[in-house]
Amino acid sequence: DDTPVAEAGETFLRLQLDDGKTVALGEYSYAGTGQHWYEVLETKPYRVDVWLRRQGGGKVTFKVLDYYSRADHKIEPIEFIPTENWQRFTATFTPPQIQPGNQPCRIVLEISGPGSFDIDNLRVYRADTAFLDYTEKEYAELRLSGMQALRTHGLIKTQRRTYDLEQLTNPAGVNSLGYGAKSNTLPQTLAMMRKAGMRPWLQIEPHLSPEEWGSLVEYIAAPYRPGQDTPAAKPWAWKRFLQGQVKPWADEFDRIYLELGNETWNGLFRPWVFTDMVDAATGKRYTAGQVYGLYQEYVIACLRASPWWQAARLDDKVEFVLGGWSGFQYGSDAASSSPSSGHLTVAAYLGGWDIGEQAQPNVPASFHKLLNVAGRIAPRIEKHALEVRALNSRTGKALKIGTYEAGPGYALNGLNNDRVTPRQAAEQEQVQKSLASGIATLDVFLSQAAQGYHLQNFFTFAAGDYWKSHARWYDGGQAYPAWKALASFNHHATGAMLATQTVEVPQIELQSPKAGKTTRSPAVAAYATRNKTRVAVILISRKLAGHPDPDDTGFTPVTVDLPFRSAQAITLHRMSGEATAHNLHADTVTVETLPLGKHWRGQQLHVDPSTGGAAQGLPPSSVFLYVFEGVDADTARPPRSRVRSRQVH
Repeated sequence: DDTPVAEAGETFLRLQLDDGKTVALGEYSYAGTGQHWYEVLETKPYRVDVWLRRQGGGKVTFKVLDYYSRADHKIEPIEFIPTENWQRFTATFTPPQIQPGNQPCRIVLEISGPGSFDIDNLRVYRADTAFLDYTEKEYAELRLSGMQALRTHGLIKTQRRTYDLEQLTNPAGVNSLGYGAKSNTLPQTLAMMRKAGMRPWLQIEPHLSPEEWGSLVEYIAAPYRPGQDTPAAKPWAWKRFLQGQVKPWADEFDRIYLELGNETWNGLFRPWVFTDMVDAATGKRYTAGQVYGLYQEYVIACLRASPWWQAARLDDKVEFVLGGWSGFQYGSDAASSSPSSGHLTVAAYLGGWDIGEQAQPNVPASFHKLLNVAGRIAPRIEKHALEVRALNSRTGKALKIGTYEAGPGYALNGLNNDRVTPRQAAEQEQVQKSLASGIATLDVFLSQAAQGYHLQNFFTFAAGDYWKSHARWYDGGQAYPAWKALASFNHHATGAMLATQTVEVPQIELQSPKAGKTTRSPAVAAYATRNKTRVAVILISRKLAGHPDPDDTGFTPVTVDLPFRSAQAITLHRMSGEATAHNLHADTVTVETLPLGKHWRGQQLHVDPSTGGAAQGLPPSSVFLYVFEGVDADTARPPRSRVRSRQVH
């Protein structure tokens, strides 16, 4: 407690070295642009921070080894001269060029004897960004996305490690979590969400004690008033106050979502999962889902037992989320055992191991299948929505349905006994980061919203391959089409979903997951939203030109009956590019904005050249998002959009 080290943890490292002995603290932590596992250093300033003290005559040197130790692009070593007292040492370095190739390289703190050395809080990070913080570019991307909440996925990957409330509420990096957690902590992530203007969706693993759950409420919600409160009376509010967060965190947000663990049915996250159990006192058997719901209800009771829960009116602010299992009884069993939970969510990926599919090759059939995924999974979406409505009818609850993770899906080596070769992995990246994938992602999100899905979470905001939203900076840093499609909708079309009625639309015949069966799906999907005097109409073509019929151009004439007679302005936002185009290495797929004029008159919208379409109608593999501003208050007609279209070649 008496250490002067800022943001000190529970331990520090002490080395006692004889003369001539050297220890290098560090690991392989960067590499070149020819690989995707390690970070690639930019030609921008980086900061190294470390707290040191020394007794003896040895020395401490910071080194960037391997590639950046070579003469033609060398980063000069930085020597620190510690004293007998703790002291923070800070220096900056700038890589002179970007490293090519795939050689992994090391960053180390080299300690040379003789002497006794104490080391704490060694950190290396971008000089223009706080430690473990988003860059300003990332914050800008979040604000432009229109997302409401950010989920703290980094806090649920401890595997067989754990954390207590002390570590959870420490500053960034001051914990002993596993590799997957990347040293995330609660105050760090809350500060990032506040800066991004987003709601917290807190995932906290279910291993805190009852006392810790109550203390968590104090940390988040209790005020600390110097001169009136004392550290002994409010230790956790005091801790938050000392961290510079004077206002309770709960006061910073209008809504907070809380989810225990992650996929608590999934053995990959053992031991933080639930299984079937028998009540030793009564002999009653409970399913794994019921056990999950009972435990969630127990945690909620612990939280509500804190005097600060009621004082901060957290029942009006905190909403509890259950993570279910799509197509299985686990989630509904949990919801039936946790009456205090307000959301039942499932995963809704477009493909990959999550739904039992293999890596999709870069062939027309894969893009056609992807474009029509909303039609293929429509029965599952409807079934899940009906189950929740039935549960609400039985219990009198107002449980909401949603997704905890969704978006493009991927097959991985070893999961579902799959073997994914490097070539298959590369082709699946091209498919799942294509325009077709962006269209399908938006289509699925909107089809679920039309069935009453409330919270829908894209997985995940980050740069890289697989489930990430953006390309790495050295691949251009652009958003992938799935993120762009959702951001465009969030920015332009928020509001209440309006009912749409398909009057006539061509159908696409699809192979059902069950062998020997086929399903039929509309070739054009239509959705609509209304926010006061703004109405958005979203038209999605699920057709792929030339497949499966090589003579089919993919165009579809479309007419929409509008629920109003006039508007002051109309604008079209559409995604550009071929269905197979992807954003892996360049910003190929973009969102175009076309002002279509002012003073719209008429109750029918025809997709033609005057409204941004083609003479043949709606182009294949496309998203057309029409925004009508200043629509008239037409209360005589129901809020319904009627869609007519027909097949053309």
